[in-house]
Amino acid sequence: METLIDLIVPISICIVAYFCGFLSTAQIFARTFKYLKITKVGSGHADTMNIYSNVSKTMGVIVGIIDIGKMWLFLYLIKLIFTNFTQQADLVSINYLFVYGFCVILGHCFPFYNKFKGGRGIFTFAGYLGFFAPVTMLIVGIISAVIALVFGQYRAAKYFLVGLPVVASLIISTITQVTPGLTTKIFIASLLMVIVNFIVSRKREEI
Repeated sequence: METLIDLIVPISICIVAYFCGFLSTAQIFARTFKYLKITKVGSGHADTMNIYSNVSKTMGVIVGIIDIGKMWLFLYLIKLIFTNFTQQADLVSINYLFVYGFCVILGHCFPFYNKFKGGRGIFTFAGYLGFFAPVTMLIVGIISAVIALVFGQYRAAKYFLVGLPVVASLIISTITQVTPGLTTKIFIASLLMVIVNFIVSRKREEI
């Protein structure tokens, strides 16, 4: 019986996480502000970068911050609930949380209600890694922000947000000797994110 529960509960959390990923902040903003014809500007996609680049930089920043916070809050609540209010704290170990968090990203990028066509989930991914490695993502976030805001290289900034955490985590773990195994998990997550974005680009017929 315990084995069955140990299987059902994580799967249930993954399903909930996938549905939480549906809560696209960009789409909510696009539907809330009637004047915001997001499908008729820029890339035509209701995502953070399109709002930032072609509608409002302020609104784009707000949407990005909310996407980061959405992921962080989901993982925090799941960990809080299972650690303090259940006898199944082992189901929110770092390995499980990595899986749950990525399910949120999958929901964001591949919502079934929209023929599995969603956003790229870059900011959601930033919140995902930020939960496990806040210092690493703070450094990466600052570098990416400078690249985007100062030099206007938005595409490069997105690449940095996905790939640079691996390098930054490796450097930090080598210097501090704190959770060196985390770098491997970040590498796997970043690699999967690259694959996800490739699929998203194919669905958008960008490549």
